[in-house]
Order: sequence, then structure tokens, then C-alpha cells
Amino acid sequence: MKMDKAKVDQFIKWLKEKWSNGQKCPICLHDDWFVGDKLFELKENEPEIPQTPSIMPVASVICKNCGHTVFFNALHIKLMDIPKQGGQNG
Repeated sequence: MKMDKAKVDQFIKWLKEKWSNGQKCPICLHDDWFVGDKLFELKENEPEIPQTPSIMPVASVICKNCGHTVFFNALHIKLMDIPKQGGQNG
């Protein structure tokens, strides 16, 4: 799901507040990051119960040098509403 500009700005503001020390990439040690404008889903791999997987929406930050990607929980950052039971958002 693509985030609108207001949500991307909200994510950037959150990152500036929480992600301290000019975060260097743990892989290549560069500090040039790209803030993604899309939300993704991480789905639990539960082969015994395939019809009810647990899904976590995430926003991404990507190292511009090596591509290392860091995911942040979009619900925690309030980039989207917590879904209510029955599939409707509140």
C-alpha cells in the first residue's frame, strides 16, 4: 500500500525522534538511507494453520549503498489504523 505524503512525513519525523546517532548501516557502515513510501506485510509462516496467518504491516528504510533494509511496525508508528475484527479498520 502506497503511503501519501503526510504519512511519509510522519514516518520521517518518527525516525528522526527515535533513530538516534545518525544510524550507520550495520552491513556497509554508510549512513545514507532511503525512506520507502510503501507499506508491506510480513506474514507468519504457519503451515498447520494456513487460513489464519498473523500479518504485520511494516514500513521500510533502505541503505542507498548496499540495499540493507530495516522494517518498522506500521501500527506502532500509527501509519495505519489497527484492524478491528471482521476486517474493518477503525
